[in-house]
Amino acid sequence: MRIEIPELGILNIIGPQHLDINLSQCLEGLAPGQNVVYSICEGKECEVWLNYTSIKGSGPNSLKAITIEMQGNLPNGIHLIANVNKPVGQSTGATGTSLATEGLHITPTPQNVTEGIGTGWTGVGVGNGVFVNYGLGIHPDAEAMEGNYAVDITYTMKNI
Repeated sequence: MRIEIPELGILNIIGPQHLDINLSQCLEGLAPGQNVVYSICEGKECEVWLNYTSIKGSGPNSLKAITIEMQGNLPNGIHLIANVNKPVGQSTGATGTSLATEGLHITPTPQNVTEGIGTGWTGVGVGNGVFVNYGLGIHPDAEAMEGNYAVDITYTMKNI
């Protein structure tokens, strides 16, 4: 008998395809001269869960990571931020470590949000895997202006 187990990496994103982050939520009750610092998308309509299954390869670069990157334009000084939590729920095995528990500035360059994924799985659906929510960071010298801006977020599972 011959048994073959292939290397595997499957990533699924659970949540809405479109998120709306409205800065006006932070402006309510703002006093003159007070700093506008941060707005976070809250509520079930903003919940994003990363569910994944992985079988570790046999080579030296056999562990996996999940990266995040952004395509699109925001005004200078406005940053899209991800808050990434550790795997929870029915997670079993080597599901990795979340690196950016709070305040990761998402850029066009891929950045690891979870790494050290070996053989394991997170469970399926809401409440399982890695919970991510998004916010806006505003630098004091931001060149923010009224308008609507669209960005795309890409998650990738890769060998490290």
